[in-house]
Amino acid sequence: MAENHKSKGDKKHKSSAHGEKKRKREHKEDVGHKSKSKKHKSDAAATLSQVLDVPDNISPFHLQTSSLFLPLAPVSQKKPLEGLCAEHLSPLILTYYPPLAGVLLSYHNPRLSEKPFGNDGTEEVLLQNIDEYAVSWAWVTAEFLLFKPEKGAWLEGYVNLANEGHVGIVCWNLFNASIERK
Repeated sequence: MAENHKSKGDKKHKSSAHGEKKRKREHKEDVGHKSKSKKHKSDAAATLSQVLDVPDNISPFHLQTSSLFLPLAPVSQKKPLEGLCAEHLSPLILTYYPPLAGVLLSYHNPRLSEKPFGNDGTEEVLLQNIDEYAVSWAWVTAEFLLFKPEKGAWLEGYVNLANEGHVGIVCWNLFNASIERK
């Protein structure tokens, strides 16, 4: 009965005494395999930032002035600028929009004009009707804040998921990113 209640030290000693051999690691196997202590994690991060020479001035955010030729619904004839923004520009926020080649984060200073990139908001604008259609067409010019990440740019975020296949990251509390483990 006393045989069943041995300490862990006695059990380890007994297993190694019965001829079980443990594989010894060679020094070259230890290179790159550090323990998971906090000290080694910060050392690995510092080494990574020294190895990658990426300019700090690459930003994924771009401010772009663009003009879009948009239809104005008849219901918005009294307030055309507000109607165009509500119907066409605001629904594009946080979605990829191919004519702007990026994810639209916000827009400001929208203005109507008869020509692209025209009108500073002081002159009267005549909208264009085509054939018998009820909608009127106008150019809307605005400054758009776009998210256009480029290869080599650093993205800031925090890890929200980590498993054996990939790491999930939330960037700027707006975007989910997934990085495949290799």
